[in-house]
Amino acid sequence: VKSVGICGTDIKTYKRGHPFFKPPCVLGHEVSGVVVEAGNKVQGTFIGKKVVVAPYINCGKCDICRRGLGELCKNKGWIDGAFAEYIRIPGTIVDRNGIYEIPEEISFDVATLTEPLACAINGIRKADVKKKDRVLVVGAGPMGLLLAIYARSLGSEVALSEINVKRQAFASRLGYNVIDPNKESLDDMVKNDRKFNTVILANDKHELVGKLLPLVESGGKLELFGGMRKGVKLEVDPYHIHYREVSLIGNTGFSAEHFEKAFEFLKENAVYLAKLITASFPLKDILRGFDAAQREENIKVVIEV
Repeated sequence: VKSVGICGTDIKTYKRGHPFFKPPCVLGHEVSGVVVEAGNKVQGTFIGKKVVVAPYINCGKCDICRRGLGELCKNKGWIDGAFAEYIRIPGTIVDRNGIYEIPEEISFDVATLTEPLACAINGIRKADVKKKDRVLVVGAGPMGLLLAIYARSLGSEVALSEINVKRQAFASRLGYNVIDPNKESLDDMVKNDRKFNTVILANDKHELVGKLLPLVESGGKLELFGGMRKGVKLEVDPYHIHYREVSLIGNTGFSAEHFEKAFEFLKENAVYLAKLITASFPLKDILRGFDAAQREENIKVVIEV
């Protein structure tokens, strides 16, 4: 292992636990490194190569995968937690094209963005974002920015709503139209009849869902991208869903197809995406890294091994 990105899920699990990760366990899944050994059945030559690895891969054979929903596959192959010096990559991930060689000019740190970018690509595709669509992303953290970056690459008009001043400034430096809720609240936007073809909630603020529905153009979509705790109740006005045909949709993870697309996009846009990495720490200082990842001035924090 050479570099591992700290994900919001890692932080949530560290702070309050997670139903998918029972202690004791090793976290970390946005990983790049160098192959030092390969099993007898591995096809191709990976030894000594710089690679980025999908933390899981869908089976590609079950009914869910055949329906194009590989992110929901129940037969995934998983890597071990990557906040470590070495990890084992299961043959299922190798066989299903879950490992890619990193070009020499791309750093290990930047390559770790492949996995979160794959999740963002799934989110944008799920929302069916098209050229010239008006898209509002709520939350300008690392995932919100990746969603905005990929949506804009498709030719859509992207605005970001972010309450934190430092993250507003960061998004503005990347060239985005930033809406400051302290100056124009969601209620103000409704009163001003602001409308978007797609609204993506890129944080876990469930109380915002009801306020966002009126901002969606009739026939548009509101996507819940940020993970919310099980059991959280939403309060919405069904008028928008029934009479205006606004779709309330969800999104989780990625499939093998999304990961492949993410790596291709990263190779073409590595210099720009590198701007999202704002801090790095050695593995021995991982707790400092976790603290830094929770500070609002940072976007993406990477642990280097």
